[in-house]
Amino acid sequence: MGNLSSCVKIQSSSSNTNNMAKLVDSQGQLTLINLPTTVAELMLENPGFALTPVEELRETSRIPAMKADDVLLGRKVYLLVPVDKVNSRLTDLQLAAIDSLLCSCNGKVGGKATRGGSKVSPTTGVNGNSLEDLVKDLSGKCTGVTGQRNRFCKVWEPVLEPILEGC
Repeated sequence: MGNLSSCVKIQSSSSNTNNMAKLVDSQGQLTLINLPTTVAELMLENPGFALTPVEELRETSRIPAMKADDVLLGRKVYLLVPVDKVNSRLTDLQLAAIDSLLCSCNGKVGGKATRGGSKVSPTTGVNGNSLEDLVKDLSGKCTGVTGQRNRFCKVWEPVLEPILEGC
């Protein structure tokens, strides 16, 4: 007699989250994206920004760009970064900010679920800096004295001399 209720599958809201992806924009705002959505659709809504999966950021400490034809996967976190930051290296502070962002998004640290909730204020990140400041630091443009992007390596610029032809 009481076995009927144990055989009934209860629909939970977790099936709804399988059809959603999380997107962190340049201001640090977390938005849920309905799937299926391609990277090209989000890049059209956010010109000048590229999309990158957060898991790859943590693994390689470089900012890879996703192809425009790629489809977002459910239950994944993606980050909008300026196009000029693509393929640049992340600092340890920025990686720590991304880790704390993942903790606030997933409730997990390094794939392990955390117990008892967050012990740190959600507005405070690593070393007392706010998460918004760290995300803005990541998404901000790296400018030098002349307003151009700084590079760690000097770009080779050949000196071309005019060729004089005798008439």
